[in-house]
Amino acid sequence: SKDKTSLLSALTEKYEVKRYDKSESLEAGTREDLILKNNFSSSILILLKHNDNILGLINIFSGHKNSFKEQENRILLKIANNLSNDIRGLKLEIELKDTMKQLQRALYETIDAITLMSEIKDPYTSGHQKRVAIISSAIATELGLSKDTIDGIYVAGLLHDVGKISVPNDILSKPGKLNEGEFIIIKNHPIVSYNILEHIEFPWPIAIIVNQHHERIDGSGYPYGIQGEEMSIGSRILSVADVVEAMTAHRPYRPALGLKKALSEIENNKGILYDREITEACVKVFKEKKVKL
Repeated sequence: SKDKTSLLSALTEKYEVKRYDKSESLEAGTREDLILKNNFSSSILILLKHNDNILGLINIFSGHKNSFKEQENRILLKIANNLSNDIRGLKLEIELKDTMKQLQRALYETIDAITLMSEIKDPYTSGHQKRVAIISSAIATELGLSKDTIDGIYVAGLLHDVGKISVPNDILSKPGKLNEGEFIIIKNHPIVSYNILEHIEFPWPIAIIVNQHHERIDGSGYPYGIQGEEMSIGSRILSVADVVEAMTAHRPYRPALGLKKALSEIENNKGILYDREITEACVKVFKEKKVKL
């Protein structure tokens, strides 16, 4: 093409490699004329293509005539092919990252919606879940867990009490001690949480972590009475964070007990009710002020 604006489309239709040598006739305003003015004697242009799509081009110039022979052509075509594959791979990676960002945004919008549902039912629950998520991720970080695991534990913290939407308001806000029947209803909320969350395709085992967060190391917890390492690492962390936050916060049935009592509770029961290593990590993050409520 002699028209510079349509050069790329013309190259697409006609050839993948275009060579020029100074002995060829030239016309003013063409790409070859530009080469001549810069004192080049030959050039080669190779398209970077994927199927029928042009990804770019390689344009190489030489001060010598007939610089680009068949051997050079083959090498350059191979380089162009490799570059095309690399560029296509990068484009796919960028597209995948964009898709992942969209999916992540949708996921967190779902989490926000579920958290809001809890807040409407019980304002104490929403603030509690957020603080448990913060404490849990601080403990997980102190333990040196991977970022992905920490992210999952944080999300589980945000959602761990969503099952309380099944608990009547008069039980949630009761100022006195619960009777046996009321406590049975409360003890059912991890199962309700599991039933709500198991149908959401989280990249982490959120439903399992939430379902086990009231279990205890010695098997005295609920709803199943599992113990030790039968509990996931996430649920063992959540169980400690949940107790600490609950004791430091005001509840309808009692005033806040304070951080000192909360930490004494988990330290006195480490290795019994709570995982020893997790308890020590929790105490450390508070004493070193790595987390604030």
